[in-house]
Amino acid sequence: METPAPILLSAELPEPPLNSSRTLTLFGGLAPCLRKLTLRELGNPIPRDYTILHNLVHLVIVRYDPWGSGPSGNLSSEDILSVLKKIPALEWLELRGCMAEESAHSSDLEETLIVTLPHLKSLRLWDPLPQCVRLLQHLRLPVAGIRFRLLTSETSTTPSAVRKLLPLLSNVRGRTGIPNPDGMS
Repeated sequence: METPAPILLSAELPEPPLNSSRTLTLFGGLAPCLRKLTLRELGNPIPRDYTILHNLVHLVIVRYDPWGSGPSGNLSSEDILSVLKKIPALEWLELRGCMAEESAHSSDLEETLIVTLPHLKSLRLWDPLPQCVRLLQHLRLPVAGIRFRLLTSETSTTPSAVRKLLPLLSNVRGRTGIPNPDGMS
């Protein structure tokens, strides 16, 4: 997996690399044509210095069936946002069972940390509602033309989480009167 892949368009990595205890540079950092990447069964967070991410338009990260018997997700909101910042042309994002449960003692993300995904057309989140809300609070998405799908377990659906989610969904659908500081309409 460390061999350069200059003409690779799509890749699905079904399991962690054999030596996942060290930072791996996928395809030697050289996969300029890579547009679609699916990562399954992550053993470690995605290294933030992946140079192959920049040209992606389609990213899927699957940890496990969120309501099955697998371990909890392992990517913090900060990990996910750091990865998404590197993918400005992203059109499709699916996160399934990969978001870590963040305790009250977790370091709070700066309120000003916003990742803009101006080309996003489809967003699918299959994780507990509190994690989805936390991520959505830091995403600036197109106000029109986005397909949004949220699948969450009933046990994570608290009245507090739903109250936080509703304004975020209005923002995704473009029904908010909140001005947009970076000029996206």
